[in-house]
Amino acid sequence: MKILLYFHGGSKNRGCEAIVRSAIPIIKKSLPHATLDLASWDPASDTDFTGISKIYDVQPQPIAKFSLDWFISLYHVKVHHSEAFAHKTMHKRLLDLIPHYDLLLSVGGDNYCYGEQPWLYVVDEYIKKPEKNWFCGEPQ
Repeated sequence: MKILLYFHGGSKNRGCEAIVRSAIPIIKKSLPHATLDLASWDPASDTDFTGISKIYDVQPQPIAKFSLDWFISLYHVKVHHSEAFAHKTMHKRLLDLIPHYDLLLSVGGDNYCYGEQPWLYVVDEYIKKPEKNWFCGEPQ
């Protein structure tokens, strides 16, 4: 089983670091053969984890002004009143990883505490796509 820990702000954020350090042994105890990878916004700060196979840099990338994606985003915002395209574009590195994992665990503990965060909902919605096989209960 491949597991991706995501929304990790980096180990300079001690809350994120604590969640990752706590999650690794808990997951490994239940699923000893699982592969754990980390999607981080600051991978340079995450070199000290035991039990993580790969660390990905998924820091959101800004959309270059006057690029094709910028114009498409502008269209969606002005016509459809939706920032979803912009969020998908900025978080593309994370979204591209999702299909390669069996289980995803959000480890950015306080991301959901600061009022409306539309980028979180866009990424979470993408993760919940119906074609994704979800792990529930005991491993088969």
